[in-house]
Amino acid sequence: MRTTTTTFLRRTFLLLGAALALATGTPAMAQGKVTLTGATGNSCDYTEMKVTPNGNITVTCGAAVNNPQAANFALSHTLSSTTVAPLTAGSATVTRAGGPAEALMVTFSVSGSGCSTNSGGIMLLANTSQTIPFGVGAAGTSCTVQIGAPAGHTASPSSITFTAQTSGGGGGGGGGGAPSDCPAIPTTSVAGSAAVSDFQSVDQRRMGSGGIAYYAVPAPRNAASVIVEFNQTAANTTPGSVTTELQVSRCPGVFNPPGHTIAAQCTYTNTQIQLNSLKVWTAPVGQWQNQDALWAGNCFAPATNGQYYVNVRWTYPFCPPDFTLGCGFNIRWVEWNINSPY
Repeated sequence: MRTTTTTFLRRTFLLLGAALALATGTPAMAQGKVTLTGATGNSCDYTEMKVTPNGNITVTCGAAVNNPQAANFALSHTLSSTTVAPLTAGSATVTRAGGPAEALMVTFSVSGSGCSTNSGGIMLLANTSQTIPFGVGAAGTSCTVQIGAPAGHTASPSSITFTAQTSGGGGGGGGGGAPSDCPAIPTTSVAGSAAVSDFQSVDQRRMGSGGIAYYAVPAPRNAASVIVEFNQTAANTTPGSVTTELQVSRCPGVFNPPGHTIAAQCTYTNTQIQLNSLKVWTAPVGQWQNQDALWAGNCFAPATNGQYYVNVRWTYPFCPPDFTLGCGFNIRWVEWNINSPY
């Protein structure tokens, strides 16, 4: 019994002496040993410290290991610059890397002086991505796309701001925005939601009789077709009697801009309520090389000429007063998988 007690006391004094030495920096009287594992000098950042059965101390050096179950969400874009031509539609991409096997939700918001606000959540599995559409407005305005990671995960980079350039953009063929000879956008005209450029979102557009909303023609995502279709369907705020006018041109927010010839195939007028649509050909293909090869309902608007817009106007005699934002329709873009004017 005496031997066991003596051994126990000796080890206790050794531990206390080692702890005292570490805390005060003074030599300990015990004959213990401190071993640094993974160190290149006589000190290190450590991740673990333990006392061995013989009373010695082992310190494991090295930085803390990142949590392998933490995902990172990164925001990026493919534009050549974050300074873009006025009235340009684009998209940012959120990509998830790592983390657990299940899908995680990243939140996003689109806001600024020059864009339609949008926000929501996107479910992403590891190593997958999704685009977030946006559109900048008039020169000098900006639009910020921002993401947020769920608790326990990270978002970096998490924000990108796109600014509409104040000079040098939007002119002539091939430019990204409206030509310089387009009329100024009237204050009564409004930019439609850029979110519909993802071919999934719906803009529940409401506006007063005679107002104009404009939508940038998006690039097709489907390589099998150069056609995108502007699609308008009835909503619960659609007026009982209404005339719908659609017109495709380089000038947003106005109909029949002076100095611009609008082909008959790029205009549409109808009083039906349920469905109104207009196909836009964004490039020549096959036997359809120009506007003359196409007929009504098929507008030739090649992207090489620059950004085109669909302007929409509704004229109606009555809208219930409780519809404070006016009457309206649901707007979206539809993708085609063939090149056909039928």
